[in-house]
Amino acid sequence: SGLHLISVLPKEPLKAKTAAMDRFIIMVGLVGFILATVLSVALSRFVTRPFGRLMRNVKAMQENSYNEPYETLYHDEIGQLNSALNSMYGTIQNQICQIKDDEHKKYQLEIQLLAEQINPHLLYNTLEGINLEVLNNHTLAASAMISNLATFMRIGLNCGNELITVE
Repeated sequence: SGLHLISVLPKEPLKAKTAAMDRFIIMVGLVGFILATVLSVALSRFVTRPFGRLMRNVKAMQENSYNEPYETLYHDEIGQLNSALNSMYGTIQNQICQIKDDEHKKYQLEIQLLAEQINPHLLYNTLEGINLEVLNNHTLAASAMISNLATFMRIGLNCGNELITVE
């Protein structure tokens, strides 16, 4: 049948409709871009925030200012890593305390051993000094030496404390 239908439209309404459609497409594109950007930032923060907190905890441990263990809300891989890190930190702190206690006990034993070695020599030399004072008729000096020796022995027998309880 070779017939063609031709419609003649005015140019201005057609341009207005295509311009409105162009604006709509641009607005949909802009809203889609903004929405994609906001979702990307939110997802990025959701993923990187636990890592940032974990890094702050490690830095606080390095600076020895990690006082209270941080517990994560989730039990994913990051939560497990954080729990393991807290456990390791607690173990290290306990070992440091144990080492300090052991060193303190070691030094106390060394001091006690040295004191036990010094006391017999001190006692012998003091008794010799008192004997010389008595032989030279310096009874007041001998008496003061005996009093000081008694005080020294009392403190030594009481592990350095000046007061000795009745108990």
